[in-house]
Amino acid sequence: MLDPLEALYLLETGQLEVEDEDGRPLGLEELARKLNVTEKAWGAYLVYRDLRSRGLVVRSGLKYGASFVAYRKGPGLEHAPFVIHYYPPDEPFDPVELVRAGRVSHSVRKVFVLATAGPGARQPTYITFKWLRP
Repeated sequence: MLDPLEALYLLETGQLEVEDEDGRPLGLEELARKLNVTEKAWGAYLVYRDLRSRGLVVRSGLKYGASFVAYRKGPGLEHAPFVIHYYPPDEPFDPVELVRAGRVSHSVRKVFVLATAGPGARQPTYITFKWLRP
C-alpha cells in the first residue's frame, strides 16, 4: 500500500494512474480531496515532493519522532543522513521541541533539518542544524 504523499507524488509525476469508482482518472487535487489531505498535510507534501525532486529517497521519520528521513542512495544501501521535521509556518514552534529534535538527530548521527512550506509557497524553506563543539 502506498503512503498518501507518495501516491500524490507518483500521480503528479505521471508514474501512477488513479481512477475513481467509475473508472474516470483522478487529477492531483481530486486525489488529495479523496485522501482528505489537510492544508498542513499539503505543506508536508510540498516538502516530500521537493526532496524527491532533488533525488533523495524519502521515508517516514516516525521512528525518530520526525516527519521524514531522507537517503541519498536508499534504505539498505546506507543510513539516512537526514532527519526532517515539517512545521507549518502558521503554527507556533516550541523551542523545547527544537532541542529535543536536535538531540535525537544528533544521537543517531543524522543532520537535523527543519522544513516549512505554506499554502502559497512554491518551494519549501529548509533550516539545517548541526552540533558544534566549542
